[in-house]
Amino acid sequence: MSSKPTINKYLNAVKLAFTLPLAIIFDVITRIRNWLYDFDVFQRSRYAFPVICIGNLQMGGTGKTPHTEWLISRLLEQTDKQIVLLSRGYGRKTKGFFLANEMDNSETIGDEPYQIWAKYRSKIQVIVCEKRSVALDWVKENVQNPVVIMDDGFQHRAVVPGYSIILSPANKLFFKDYLFPAGTLRESKVGINRANALIITKLPPDFKSLELAKLVNSLPEHIKSKEVYLSRFIYESIRNESDETLKIGSQVVAIAGIADASSFFNFLKSEFALVKSLNFNDHHNYSAADFSGLEDIQVICTEKDFAKITKVYKKLGWNTADVYFLPIKVVFEERDPLNNLLAYINATNAKA
Repeated sequence: MSSKPTINKYLNAVKLAFTLPLAIIFDVITRIRNWLYDFDVFQRSRYAFPVICIGNLQMGGTGKTPHTEWLISRLLEQTDKQIVLLSRGYGRKTKGFFLANEMDNSETIGDEPYQIWAKYRSKIQVIVCEKRSVALDWVKENVQNPVVIMDDGFQHRAVVPGYSIILSPANKLFFKDYLFPAGTLRESKVGINRANALIITKLPPDFKSLELAKLVNSLPEHIKSKEVYLSRFIYESIRNESDETLKIGSQVVAIAGIADASSFFNFLKSEFALVKSLNFNDHHNYSAADFSGLEDIQVICTEKDFAKITKVYKKLGWNTADVYFLPIKVVFEERDPLNNLLAYINATNAKA
C-alpha cells in the first residue's frame, strides 16, 4: 500500500497549523473592512441601472469567464439593452480607465477582458478600470439603456451591485475551504450572505442525478435559502485562428496559464497524444523562452491564453496556425439563473 496519501495528509496538516494564525488575522482584517462598508463608514455607490456582479469568495479557478460569456450571450438574445462588461483588467500593463477598441490587446486591457471583447466586439462594450465606480459613473453619463456585468467585483465593496452571483467549484466548495493563506478564501464564508445566488461549477461529466441531489442536500441551510444552480463545462471543437480543427489522436503540446488547469489537461489526455504539458501561473505573460523547442509542433492552449501565445509566435516568425485553443461552454443542470436575472433587470428598469 502506498504511503503517499498519508504523507500528503501529514504535510497538509503541518501547513494548516502554520498558516491558521495568519488566516485568523486575515479574517479579522476583512471582517472589519466589510463592517465599515456595511455601516456606510466607507462610501458606497449605488446605481439606478442594472449592475450584475459575478464573483468569488475563493481565489480563482471557479469559471468566472465562461459564466460571464454565458450571461452575455443570453442577454444578447433576450434583451435590447446595451451590455457593458466591467473588469479590473487583472494582469494588464496599463492603469486607469480603458474602453476596449480595435487597438487593444491583452496587455492593454487584460487577458480575460480581451478574450471577451474579441469574441463579441461591437455587440457589447468592455471597460477596464481599477475603480469600478469611476467606470460606472462614465456608463451613467454615456451609455443609453445599459446593463452592467461586473466581473470579479464581489470584494469591491465601494460599489453596491443590484444582483450578485457567487461561483464555487464542486470539487472545492467554499464552505469547506479556509481563509487565505490556510486556504483560498478571500473573505469569511459569511460573505455569501451578500449574494443573491450561488452557482456550483465544474460538475464532473459523469455526475448522476442521485449524486447531484446529495450535493444539494449537503449544503448548509443558510446557503439553501439562496438561489442555487449547478453547472458543468463542455469542451467544443478545438480550432486555430483560421477555424481549422485538429485530428483526434494528434501529437500535441498542451499549454495553460489559468488558476486550475487540471480538467483542461485531463480532457486533452483523453483526446490527444500529449508530448508535453506546460502548466504556468494564472495570467502568465508568455515570452519566447516559454516555447523553446516547440517550433513546428502543434500546441493546444486555453482560450484565455490564445491571444498571448499567438502574439509571441508572430514575434518569433513562427506559424500561428500551429496554435489551437479549446473553447469552453457552460451548461446548467435542470435550470439556470436567466429568468431571475431578467426579473431583476425588468424590476430595476421599472424603478428608474
